[in-house]
Amino acid sequence: MNDDTLFVESFDSVRTGESTATEAHLVQPQLEALASLLIGRRLAVPNTYAFDSASFLEFADVVLRSWQEHAPRLPAESRPGLDPFELRVWAPGVAESDVSLLSAAAAQLRRSSGEKRFVLSAWPEIDEQPAEREEMARVLDVLRRDDRLPPLPAFLRDGTAARRFDIFCSLHRAASGAKPCVVHPRGHTLDGYLTGFAALGDDALHTLARAAGASGELAHAVRHAVREQAGDGPDGPHESIRNRSWVHDPDNYAGGPIDLRVQEFVDTLYNAVLAASVEALDAYLSSPPRLGWETDLQQSNELALAYLRSRQGRKPQQRGALHGRLSRVRDAVRLPGQEQVGRSMSSILNAYFEHRTTDESLQVPWIQSCERLRFLTGIRAEPWVPEQLDDAWGRHLQLLRSMLTGAMPDDDPAAMAIEAVLDGSSQVYRLDQWPTALPPRGDGPQAPPGAEAATEPLATGHLHPTRATER
Repeated sequence: MNDDTLFVESFDSVRTGESTATEAHLVQPQLEALASLLIGRRLAVPNTYAFDSASFLEFADVVLRSWQEHAPRLPAESRPGLDPFELRVWAPGVAESDVSLLSAAAAQLRRSSGEKRFVLSAWPEIDEQPAEREEMARVLDVLRRDDRLPPLPAFLRDGTAARRFDIFCSLHRAASGAKPCVVHPRGHTLDGYLTGFAALGDDALHTLARAAGASGELAHAVRHAVREQAGDGPDGPHESIRNRSWVHDPDNYAGGPIDLRVQEFVDTLYNAVLAASVEALDAYLSSPPRLGWETDLQQSNELALAYLRSRQGRKPQQRGALHGRLSRVRDAVRLPGQEQVGRSMSSILNAYFEHRTTDESLQVPWIQSCERLRFLTGIRAEPWVPEQLDDAWGRHLQLLRSMLTGAMPDDDPAAMAIEAVLDGSSQVYRLDQWPTALPPRGDGPQAPPGAEAATEPLATGHLHPTRATER
C-alpha cells in the first residue's frame, strides 16, 4: 500500500459516458482530483479509468502538459516524487514485468460481445462496432511492441476520438510503468459486500440508515433490490452480483425498472473494492452531482459508506476527518465550456509545479505539511484533536495561497467550487471559478421554498480509508 495515493470515485467511466454525463459529471472529478494534488496526494488510477474515463483523459491532458514542462528542471532521481499519477492494471496471473496499460486497453476493446462485453464510455463512436474496436486494439498491440505509432484508422485521425487517443498515448509514455492490481480476500469483494448487506436484519439496517442520514425507505429499497438480484437458490447467490453490470443493464436487473438509488449504492461499493485493488491509502467516495434538489443519491452514497465502515470494524457514524462538498457559487448560472475549465486548471497546475520545481525554500515545508495532514486525517486509535487539525490545515492553506496567488485567469466566471473541509476546523479550502451544470435561472428544477441555492451541495464525498488499520 502506498502512503500518499488517493483513489477518486467520480472518475468512474459510467458517470462520464456519452449517454449519462453532464458537464458537472465531467468537471466534478477534475475538481476533486485537483484538490487532491493540492493536499499532496498522488492519484491511484486503474487501467479502466486511464483508458475509458472521458473526465480522467481530459484531466490527464492538462496535468501532463504542466508536469512535462516543469519536471525536467528536477534531477532525474527526484522526478518520481512529483509524478501526479500511479497507474494500476488488472492483470491476474501476469508477471509484473509484463503488465502493460496498452495490452489491458486492447483486451477491453476485444471484449465486444457476450456477457463480459466491455461498454466503451470514452469511445462511443466505436462501442458497437467490433471491427473498429479490433482495429484500435491492433494499433495498441503494435505500439506496445516498438513504441512507434502505426498508420491509424480513419476514426482515430480527427475529432474527439483522435484527441483522446493522443492523450492516452501521452499517458502511456509518461507513466514510469504500470503496476498490477492486487486480488482481494473473500468478503472484501463486491459480491461479498452485497451478500453481507442482503443478510442484514431490520435492526442493523435501521442503525446504518440513521448513521448515514438516509431514510428507512431508501435503505429497505436497496436491500430489497440486492436480495432480488442475489436470489435464494440452493447454489448460493446469483453469479451476476460478482460484478456491477446488472445494476446498469435493464435486461439483467431483477427488481424491475432500474432504481438509481440502488445503482449509486452498488457503484460506491464497487469503487471501494477498486480502490483497494490499486492499493490506494484512501478513496474519496462521492455522490454524482444532482441537477435538481433531490438528495436520494447522496443518501445512497452515505449509506454505502456507513456500511463499509461497519465492515471494517468501525462505527457506522464514524466519518473520516476529511470530507468535501461540490457547491454552486451564488448567482452563477451560465456554463463555460471545457476549454475554459482546462485553462483554469492549467493556470493552477503551472503555478503549483513551478513552485514545486524551483522554490527550494518550499520543498521541506510542503512535504512536512502533506505528511502531517495524511497522519491527522488517517484512522488512528485516539480521536482527532480539533486544535491540531485546525493548525495543520491552516498552515497548509497558507502554503497553497503563497503558491497560487494570481494563478486564476481573470476572465473565468466563478460558478462552481470544490470545498475541502476538515472536521473540527473552521477553515474551508475552496477552488472557485468553475462551471456549473445547473440550468440557467428559469429553466429546469428549482429550489423548494426556503431552500438556499448557494449552500446546497451538488455532491458530497468523504475520505474513506481502504484499510481500517492504525497509521
